[in-house]
Amino acid sequence: MAAVSQAQKRKLHAKLRRLCKRVDTKVVDAVFDEIFWQLDKLKSVSCILTNATGLCLQSRNELVAEVNLPRAKTVLRLMCARLAVRMSEAAKREVSPYDDLVESEMPRARFELRGAKLLCRVRFENTPDVQRIEIEYVPGPRRIPPRSKLAELGLGAKR
Repeated sequence: MAAVSQAQKRKLHAKLRRLCKRVDTKVVDAVFDEIFWQLDKLKSVSCILTNATGLCLQSRNELVAEVNLPRAKTVLRLMCARLAVRMSEAAKREVSPYDDLVESEMPRARFELRGAKLLCRVRFENTPDVQRIEIEYVPGPRRIPPRSKLAELGLGAKR
């Protein structure tokens, strides 16, 4: 597997760094737009806490970007909530930002007008002990089992 290029790292780091100055929907969406734009090359991206003040993006166990920001845990939980909303819209079903697995076609970027879609799988872990977002490129047909099977596995939105 090819390593993440320096250009890819710079772009993702620049978007992530914007969270240090302002955390709102537009800034969070810009981070996710850049992730979705690069996802077919990155293959997978995880967003995790590095410590009490650190937030990082990793691709296939390689550090892509890391920033220190106040209330990193709160910011990551907000990112989980925002991505759940976006995935709910794309998947046309309720998505829990706490513990869910969803697969859907996502626009490559919100500003993209050509209609290019990207099939991806998103896993949320947002509990008091663990906060993590995993976004994975899916290069073929959908592979998520039906919602009933997810319930048997203990995954999916709790009702």
